[in-house]
Amino acid sequence: MRALKILVVVMGVMIVAGTVILGVLIVRRSGGGGGEPAATTALLRQLDEPSGTTVAAIALSPDRLAIQLRGGGPDRVVLVDPRNGATVARVALTR
Repeated sequence: MRALKILVVVMGVMIVAGTVILGVLIVRRSGGGGGEPAATTALLRQLDEPSGTTVAAIALSPDRLAIQLRGGGPDRVVLVDPRNGATVARVALTR
């Protein structure tokens, strides 16, 4: 009788553990957490621009982030690689 009680408890624990593992796998595969970071991961980058510079506009393409800057000198556009935050190019806008 004691062996039967132990067997029932062990199987109950296995059922609960299996249910928890199945739930975690479903949440991960549906994108709810863990695993690879999402494509919308925040990119923290400080541009080396003079004081008084403001962001006038931002445009995003699959491989570049274009930031239009005003003030602190001539208007300009800075192109940034969104995957690593590296500045790719700077274009001065003249009138």
